[in-house]
Amino acid sequence: MKSIYTILFFLALVNTIHSQNLVPNPSFEEFTLCPDGENINNSNGWSTYGSSPEYFNSCAINKWNVPNNYIGYQKASTGNAYVGIIAYDKSVPHTDKEYFGRQLSQNLTIGKKYYVSFKVNLPKKDPSKINKNDCVVFACNKLGVLFTNTMYGEFNPPSENNFAHIYTDSIITDTSGWVTISGSFVADSAYNNIALGVFFDNNNVDTVRLFKPDCDLFAYYFFDDICVSTDSLMCNKLTGIEDVFYKSNPFSIYPNPVNDHFLIENEFFNQAYNLSIYSLSGQKLQSEYVVNEKSKAINMKEFERGLYIVNISSSSENYYYKISKQ
Repeated sequence: MKSIYTILFFLALVNTIHSQNLVPNPSFEEFTLCPDGENINNSNGWSTYGSSPEYFNSCAINKWNVPNNYIGYQKASTGNAYVGIIAYDKSVPHTDKEYFGRQLSQNLTIGKKYYVSFKVNLPKKDPSKINKNDCVVFACNKLGVLFTNTMYGEFNPPSENNFAHIYTDSIITDTSGWVTISGSFVADSAYNNIALGVFFDNNNVDTVRLFKPDCDLFAYYFFDDICVSTDSLMCNKLTGIEDVFYKSNPFSIYPNPVNDHFLIENEFFNQAYNLSIYSLSGQKLQSEYVVNEKSKAINMKEFERGLYIVNISSSSENYYYKISKQ
């Protein structure tokens, strides 16, 4: 009975936390088609808000792949996908500068404080492979978020009004990991859309030249894990659910991401346990059953791509693991 109450509590917690991020599909994991071009619209709910942002996903077998694509090499911060944009364009006019965005799950409330975070990465380039056709050579600052009631499009981008609700003054030069940009603001309008990019003109953007090829025009960044919430803790969590690990975690789950199955190895847990798999919205997708082997293979071949929660429970303990299905 205790384990039932624990699972019910967990489901309530997942539903509560999941609903607090006002950005649906925050890590671009939900998609209609694998990317085969500059088609951010393939990631459910996301659209170009100016020019032609790129959508990258591990399901792609060409230059739109994750982690290895034609821009650079980078694993996703969460799951298997991310978006890439030209954030800074040295040319005049800045016709290649890119933005992306989507509608929020609900309008912001005037006078309420919101917490915002997103992750960026400067793609790692091999200097020996830079050529005259490769202009992704700058790092810049002012990467940020603009809340709006306008749904922009490919040919009507946001104006460079030197304003964003959240942005960074630091030049992002990290090519190895993901950098979190975060902040808070009080809504002055019932905004229903979020846009991401650099909303400042070139006179107000600081840059660092990384290489010196024949052309040096652009700064390009990957984006992942977009979050907007009234909960200050929410946007510090990867996708709304933190992995819970105890001081002596007895289980190993691999591989992660998962293809057809994953393996659970139990080194120190000296009793049988129950295992269930849930969606991020709290729906149980695989019936609970008892496991008493030291090693157990779990079949996920019929599961769709995305993120899932594995719950391992006994009469006295509960463990939660986040796994990604490729």
